[in-house]
Amino acid sequence: MRDALCPPRPPSYNMGVSFEDLPSDLTSKYEQEAQKPYDGFAFDWYQATFPVSPSTTGPEHSKAVIEALADELKPACVRHVDKGLHGYLGRTFFVDPRGGNTLMILHGGNPSPNVTASSHRSEQFAEVARRLFPAHNVTRVDVAMDFEEPGAWDRSVDICRAVMIDSNMNSGRMILPDCVQKGATYYMGSVKSPVSARLYQKGYEQLKRFPDCPVQPDWVRLELQIRPEKKAKEEFAHVSRDALWGASKWSAKVIEKFTGWAPSRINAAPKTESEWERTQRHLVHQYAGHMQEGAEMMWWPKRDEMMSSGATEDDILLAEIRLRKQCFEEYIHLLAKEVWLDLQGRNRNGA
Repeated sequence: MRDALCPPRPPSYNMGVSFEDLPSDLTSKYEQEAQKPYDGFAFDWYQATFPVSPSTTGPEHSKAVIEALADELKPACVRHVDKGLHGYLGRTFFVDPRGGNTLMILHGGNPSPNVTASSHRSEQFAEVARRLFPAHNVTRVDVAMDFEEPGAWDRSVDICRAVMIDSNMNSGRMILPDCVQKGATYYMGSVKSPVSARLYQKGYEQLKRFPDCPVQPDWVRLELQIRPEKKAKEEFAHVSRDALWGASKWSAKVIEKFTGWAPSRINAAPKTESEWERTQRHLVHQYAGHMQEGAEMMWWPKRDEMMSSGATEDDILLAEIRLRKQCFEEYIHLLAKEVWLDLQGRNRNGA
């Protein structure tokens, strides 16, 4: 059952504006909803969950998040739907003066509400979320960069294809509609991967939605989509727009080809360490010093032998650089042999 678009007595986070109160000379639908080419990098989708504190209940926390976002984003109205998604029980939408949804908040059934903003609305929401709730978890973030010049599409596709081939990626694929005016899209990365990207003819997309809008068909958008996993969800709440391109080796290559700038690598899917891997890491850390001492014991006799044979200090230094690693490997081999013999003895005694 859907609540009224603007209840007679709205809660504090509802701006209390009804559609009857709106001015009649609203700007055109294009000016309200369409985009302009991005100048540099920009968020094009931002979705996050806002963890609840131990001292707060889920409903109280969701209400507080909605009120805080409404105070900052100032929607014309707030709309509630008693039907949720993805395990949540309900949805709350922020509504613009024309009745369009600008923000969706999933809440109920899960103590941490999930909030989504898309398209040009993502920039403001991301800024507010990062400022008011720095401990939020990013579940999806898209960052985009635009090009608008004759021939931009063909040159951009050539760059993306070259990176896919050079990176041994089999996921590069083109969707080319029979009707050119519907706009083509080139996809990169698997849809199941945490990192994927698409290059598409944004100008044609806008012209299809708004036939009279003043945009050019040469407008091309390169868009990176990231779905962070595990601990990366927390880390990506603080990653800048440009740094997001380092989420994979191939995405870093793509943006370097387009801009000449190479981002540092960040991991969108950190590996979970198994119990066996954790034990081995502790084993190496605990006994590495002992292993190094064992290697030193094998090096010193060689050094003494060189000194007694009249070798110069320079000769000994060069030999030390070359033989230290060799001595270490010899010691590890000897240690492994002793461990193996000990295990064999245990097996025999156990039998």
